[in-house]
Amino acid sequence: MSKNIEDKKAFLTPAGAIIALICFFLPWVKVSCAGRIKNVSGAEIGGIFWLVFVAALAIMVAFFYFRSKKQLEKSMPVAILGSLLALAVMFIRYISLSCGQRSVFAKAGSKVIDCTIQVGAIGTIIGFILAIAGSVFLKPKCEKREGEH
Repeated sequence: MSKNIEDKKAFLTPAGAIIALICFFLPWVKVSCAGRIKNVSGAEIGGIFWLVFVAALAIMVAFFYFRSKKQLEKSMPVAILGSLLALAVMFIRYISLSCGQRSVFAKAGSKVIDCTIQVGAIGTIIGFILAIAGSVFLKPKCEKREGEH
């Protein structure tokens, strides 16, 4: 594979982080309870979900910082760990909400709360998956030794 194509594939990492940053402010969940409907973004939910935003920002900053230092491989752990942390936060909160242990929105009492996942949450997940996929291309290239073809 040519070096130029591999360099372009490395940009999957910051592209995924940018997608996650944008999607953080789009509707994540549509909540309906007692005839009222509200779309809620990751920013509106707040709390621990701000770690998702910080992880995406850290991935993007690390990529461009280490790229400027010509040490792009050093951004790989940030991309992988940040993405996994953000995905874990989203997954754990989704499970706790769907199991009814604790709602991040309000206590339901005897009323039924219906939650539907929206484009913002899906886009955020896709963004972090892209960041992880792009991190594969952040490894240092093996230089050919003299005499090798």
